Amino acid sequence: MSKLFKRTLLLIIAIFVLLVLYAGFIEPSRLIVTEITVSNGNALEYADSIIVAVFADTHFSNFYKPGDFEKVITTINSKNPDIILFCGDLIDDYSTYEGDTEEIAKALSRLSANIGKFAVYGNHDHGGGAHRSFINIMESGGFQVLINETVEFEDIRLKLHGIDDFVLGRGNIEFIRENASNDYFNLVFSHVPDIVDSIIGEGVDLMVAAHTHGGQINIGQANFPS
Repeated sequence: MSKLFKRTLLLIIAIFVLLVLYAGFIEPSRLIVTEITVSNGNALEYADSIIVAVFADTHFSNFYKPGDFEKVITTINSKNPDIILFCGDLIDDYSTYEGDTEEIAKALSRLSANIGKFAVYGNHDHGGGAHRSFINIMESGGFQVLINETVEFEDIRLKLHGIDDFVLGRGNIEFIRENASNDYFNLVFSHVPDIVDSIIGEGVDLMVAAHTHGGQINIGQANFPS
């Protein structure tokens, strides 16, 4: 075995170990808040500003427990959001999760929103027998789960479109084409971001998604009308 091969093998092993350590012990404790402002003339006639808090991919597991979620609760509530959106992947592997799901629901219930809290399925929320439990946990936590559904807030001219997961669920965008209105601010939220190209030109003002854990950014590909 050559020295070059040994060094390459050791480097690959070291990189793998570092990735495991990062995913298991570093990333779960990191919390980054990003704030953006999006305007729409029609909506602004009815509401000066609406604060929407978005979070996702909690992946509760042995590495990330409800107690670790306290930082997220404090941060979101400090923003006094009007609407809170959860974009899926609540528990990492429901079939092997040994924690108390009621504790997760209690933690979610402590998130406060002036108008409402809404959620969509992620791929981890469908697999491993999680499908029914996910909606029970979210509803116990005060969230309304949208499965290819639109919720209309007439007083603030906002339409919220929640898409089911496309990986293991039955996500589709046809309902958006039917429900989006030019005189409303149309906000779409989904677990996977890949569908953004399919909804451009469908009257959508903003789409938020998850799944990539903030690891993939493609700037300039989607230009929504303001």
